[in-house]
Amino acid sequence: VLAYASDHNYTVLSHAEEKSLATGYYHYGYLTRDKGIPGIPSSSESVNVARNMLLAGETGAKIHFCHLSAKESVALIKLGKELGINVTAEVTPHHLYFADKDIIPFNTMYKVNPPIREIKDRDILRETLKSGLIDVIATDHAPHTQKEKEQRISEAPFGISSIEIAASIVNTIFNDLQIIYERMCRMPYKILGEENSLSVGQIADLVVFDPEKEFEVTAENWVSKGKNNPYFGKTLKGCVVLTIKGGKIVYEER
Repeated sequence: VLAYASDHNYTVLSHAEEKSLATGYYHYGYLTRDKGIPGIPSSSESVNVARNMLLAGETGAKIHFCHLSAKESVALIKLGKELGINVTAEVTPHHLYFADKDIIPFNTMYKVNPPIREIKDRDILRETLKSGLIDVIATDHAPHTQKEKEQRISEAPFGISSIEIAASIVNTIFNDLQIIYERMCRMPYKILGEENSLSVGQIADLVVFDPEKEFEVTAENWVSKGKNNPYFGKTLKGCVVLTIKGGKIVYEER
């Protein structure tokens, strides 16, 4: 796959997971050990990052790693870039916002793959996103029904629904519109080879964002049918007022 992608100038998007190690439900750490819950170690991600990245370097392919969660993976991305490998990476809003200490045991709203990891992992994700080592913020939006998520932890699906508050989460953490623009707009376009800009003749894909408005996340003001998220009751700063796609208004704040 990587050799073919290299020959045709494609970018390979990699979900880095060694499935033989990823057999649990939360990050393998104090929570899983204390509660006797099967855990998912950081190595289940990082060993796959190392393998795929080195193979991309060997074949000359462009590789982009989706939703990284572990500090070891970030260290590998840094090494890959220093070696001249054409590698980029992303992180999700929930991996930037939460750490495993925030998880309510057996609450499946926190069950996501890769799992929410320790404070030191979260802090490194934040630091390297700000520095530009991590290139993109992507939601990994995964809506599920209430019924699906109400199953016991071994049966409930992985995933968090958060696309409508993604920019709000990022703004709450960093209070920096430049990060939202660079990591959620410009860099995704660039990596996918679909450059766009605010200029005459370009496609009007625009978002109007109020960075100062605070609001509480509730089921009542939630738009998505997928209400599986651990943010209900949280107060966030900044909200999307208007979304224009292809020159047409597709969302307007109620």
